[in-house]
Order: sequence, then C-alpha cells, then structure tokens
Amino acid sequence: GVSVFPSRHGDAIGHGGQVEGYTSEMFYYPGSDTTIVAFTNATNGYFKADVRPDRVFYQFLAAVEGLAL
Repeated sequence: GVSVFPSRHGDAIGHGGQVEGYTSEMFYYPGSDTTIVAFTNATNGYFKADVRPDRVFYQFLAAVEGLAL
C-alpha cells in the first residue's frame, strides 16, 4: 500500500514495487506539490543508489532552489 516516508524535505507519500527485471517507485511531496516517478530495469530488483526517486527529487530541488546536495 501507500506509505508516508520522512525525508529531509518533508514527508513523502509513496509506493513502490518490483517484478523480475524491473522496479518502480513513486513519491509525492505535498510541501512542494511535486511527484517523482521512476521506472528502471533491475537485475537484483532494486534501484541503483543514484537513480532512487528521493535522490532525483533532492537533485531537482538543489537545481531549482540553488541548494547544495
């Protein structure tokens, strides 16, 4: 089901899942009204650390707001 995850940019509401060879995650950040969805191939069922949706969101915020990562 859908869960709430604390993050350094406020709570994120999301859900993820995987089947053999693929994985996906979706997070909605109500504080910024931003949604990040990621789909990827995955040999072990998990995202690589640099393409996790939460990391993509942090990079997006840094670019938009001029924040350091």
